[in-house]
Amino acid sequence: MKLTLRMRNRQKAVITGIGFVTPVGSSKASVLATLKAGAAPQAKELFLSLKNEQRRLNYFPVVGFEANESCVSEYALCAAREAVKDADIDLNSVRAGAVISSSKGNICNVEKLKDMLLKGEKEKAQKAFSLMFPSEVSLYVAREMKIKGPVKCLSTACATGTHSLIEAARMVEDGEVDVCLAGASDASCCEFVLAGYDKMKAYAKDMILPYDKRRTGFIAGEGAAVLCVESKEHAQKRLKDFYSEISGYAFGQETGQVFNFDRDLNTLACLIKEAVKDQRPDYINTHGTGTLFGDIYETEQIKKVFGEEAYNISLSSTKSFTGHMLGASGAAEAAFCMLSMQYNFIPPTLRLDNPDPECDLDFTAKKTCYKKVKNALSFSMGFGDG
Repeated sequence: MKLTLRMRNRQKAVITGIGFVTPVGSSKASVLATLKAGAAPQAKELFLSLKNEQRRLNYFPVVGFEANESCVSEYALCAAREAVKDADIDLNSVRAGAVISSSKGNICNVEKLKDMLLKGEKEKAQKAFSLMFPSEVSLYVAREMKIKGPVKCLSTACATGTHSLIEAARMVEDGEVDVCLAGASDASCCEFVLAGYDKMKAYAKDMILPYDKRRTGFIAGEGAAVLCVESKEHAQKRLKDFYSEISGYAFGQETGQVFNFDRDLNTLACLIKEAVKDQRPDYINTHGTGTLFGDIYETEQIKKVFGEEAYNISLSSTKSFTGHMLGASGAAEAAFCMLSMQYNFIPPTLRLDNPDPECDLDFTAKKTCYKKVKNALSFSMGFGDG
């Protein structure tokens, strides 16, 4: 017997909508204005290194949730609704799916859960426990938005949002869905999580300062970003313009240390080559967390891929605006690239007053650069993931 496999025609995936809940804006308009202005509030408190949860509620009034609900799921829902509105699409009339993920789920509920159990509040504890898992984020959005197609959740540390976008693109390319909401949400600014980063010596003493000689680590941020990924054919049929086509992607795992990058393996360089193929990007939105070794590693790896041409590419770390939104970062930064391409500008790396000599590429220090951006690259790195 001869078995013949019929292969579907591969669809091209495009981005038709974006939505945000971030420390620098909870709408496309507000985020765009902040990135183009090249300015963000300087206070460390902006990035929600807070002990008092009420201040979180005051900070994101647009979301409008109650103190006992799941921040991480509400952020995701708000961003998803904005993305659908931007895409101008009725999800109930198309084959739709969702890959909206979280690196930690509603991890801050751990503190609440402990207090509830100690007080004997078993019913409250049961509800708090059910909201903790990362998968609840995608399931919650799917329930609220009546998405009946495939719903997935990935959890790959700080690469979560980027990984989710790749998975959504693959689902669209394979014809599994016509439209897929892709992104990530994280809300893990609580005492014991931040204490863990501090113990790892990855948390900044003051501010996040990517590629600066004064850098001491990152500051955490919270929020979500969701992108509407659609087949190009489907978007064209409904006469919908799109931000960009997803022209390539790659992901992989380094086999060296868990909490550091191995220069000899060149994992990031290999993945960049696979993703960009023969295209040189006009703009690279880097991981740029402001850690001592990470910033140098990225710089070296980019130069290994592009050689002398690396000095002609504009780069920046938008974490200097948002703080490190952890699993949500990759999704937000991909969406920032969409804005950069549509409006032809490079958001700066804020507070880059004293560039590290080992980080000697054009990281668009402090001031917005206006130039045509035809191709953009965004990459994320997480502990154990690329």
